[in-house]
Amino acid sequence: MTMKTKTIGVALFLFTTLCFTVLGQNLPDFRVRLNETGNTRTISVIAYTGMANDITIPARINDVPVRAVEGGAFQSLTSLTRVTLPFGVTTIESSAFNGCSALASLFIPATVTSIGAGAFNGCSSLTAIEVDPRNQQYHDFQGVLFDKAGTTLLYYPSGNIGDYSVPDSVKNVAPGAFIDADKLSLESYNEIAQRFGSAAFGAPSNSVSDVTAAGEVASSVTARRSQGPILPGRSKSMYYVSAQGNDANNGLSEDAPFRTLPKAIEAAATGAVRRITVVGRVEGGFILPNISGELLITGKLNATETEKASIAVSSGLVLQVKGSTKLRLEHIEITGGSTGGIRIDNGAFLTLGTGARVSGNAGANGGGVNIHGQNTTLVMEGNATITGNIANAGGGVFIWESGTLIMKNIATITGNRVIQGLSEYGRGGGVFMQDAYFIMQNSAEVSGNRTFASGGGLFALRSSVTMRDSAIIQGNRSEIAAGGAYFYKGALIMEGNSEISGNRATTNGGGVELESIEDGNGSTVLLRESARITNNSAAMRGGGLFIGGNNRVALQGNAEISGNQAQHGGGVREEQGARLILETTAGIRNNIAPEDPNISRIN
Repeated sequence: MTMKTKTIGVALFLFTTLCFTVLGQNLPDFRVRLNETGNTRTISVIAYTGMANDITIPARINDVPVRAVEGGAFQSLTSLTRVTLPFGVTTIESSAFNGCSALASLFIPATVTSIGAGAFNGCSSLTAIEVDPRNQQYHDFQGVLFDKAGTTLLYYPSGNIGDYSVPDSVKNVAPGAFIDADKLSLESYNEIAQRFGSAAFGAPSNSVSDVTAAGEVASSVTARRSQGPILPGRSKSMYYVSAQGNDANNGLSEDAPFRTLPKAIEAAATGAVRRITVVGRVEGGFILPNISGELLITGKLNATETEKASIAVSSGLVLQVKGSTKLRLEHIEITGGSTGGIRIDNGAFLTLGTGARVSGNAGANGGGVNIHGQNTTLVMEGNATITGNIANAGGGVFIWESGTLIMKNIATITGNRVIQGLSEYGRGGGVFMQDAYFIMQNSAEVSGNRTFASGGGLFALRSSVTMRDSAIIQGNRSEIAAGGAYFYKGALIMEGNSEISGNRATTNGGGVELESIEDGNGSTVLLRESARITNNSAAMRGGGLFIGGNNRVALQGNAEISGNQAQHGGGVREEQGARLILETTAGIRNNIAPEDPNISRIN
């Protein structure tokens, strides 16, 4: 069987009118290859010609899955700071990101089965590679890429500075795994060369004097270090903060930490170091000033109970991020806020990465995080979690005035609450949105949240929500309406096996409610690519979906509404003036109600 390929520009290939942008970049900026094998069609990305620095590769283009990033696709894009690989990509070819000198971190989805040699060579700012724990071929440890068994080190991110010890369990290092590691200490070079030979650094293997060859490579790359020599007593290029520290220290080692985060941030704002490690609990309650570049605040890996990092307050707001600041939090908890956990506004960009947790905060709007303003963004990735927060609207997250929330790679918003009596809102147990944007992908989850009014998982007012790649809204509860998600003049796109399931409402819309409106500009919902609304319940109407007047819903492909239950319209309750479009391959089936179990209509 032969495979046909066709190189095309996305602008020519797309004929859908639903969406021509992905997270700020234009789809025509991607050049792709269409591969056809029998009845199977896939897409390979072969180049990017746009100007965006933060790129998300679409999971599907014109309903054809993206499966590969070809060699050189992003080569020498020196301004590229972040790229999101979609769930479904299986192959990253050799030199795919060669020379992306500003790329700081990368997440490898569970579906990737092949990474070519030299895929990340020349990525001199890369400090961490994270791998979805479900991946069957690869895994990461302390930001370094290994095979799944952990016996072969495949790539060491070359942005790291200082010492690195290869774990004792590693038996092999792939040729060239340390080829760009010109910021390693000479001691680490010698240790690695002695164990694994000069080939680990990209030098020809020399059975007579591998250690000498590696030493020559080390001396050569050390001479061209761009960030200066390693400072005495400094094991990594980072500042340390501990409640047992002193702001009179230099903060450059765990033995001489700063006492306060503001002091470490001040030092980071004026120097080359952009990493701060927090040991134990430190006091919050401050505004992060504008600083150039991205700042990472992280806890220690494999920390003991007393070393586990947190930024905490006994009252007030824990942390505010403003202006053009880009902050990333990892392995650390934000907790104790009585007026909220984190506020992000005025165009700031916050990433909650692996091990980041926002919990135990309370506030008026957004117990965990409040996102405010155009170009203001929160990204949750890895296993980042927002949990156990309380508010009067948006127990977990409150987004308004064109703010954006992006959840990916098994990030979770769970166990948050909106409780009666804090205000008249009572909406959005997990997330409250007003004139905002929300994207869930790569098994992201909004679950187990609760509100006494509307939208147990999500409340969306004039807002847009996209769910893809097995994202899920599940197990949320509302004491009135919309157990899973509530929409008023908003938009919902569900695709790529995304699901709204197991939610519960006391009145209408166990899964989703689209509020009735009078002016004809209601909400729009599209389910496609095996998206499902299933096993939700409402005591009164619309176990799966309640469609109020002047709202529109379409089911395409293998989309399905099933297993839901209510008194009227176990699957769907369609009010007067609503419009439901059901393609022949889609289904509303096997729902439960005393009458009209699948669809209940008022004409």
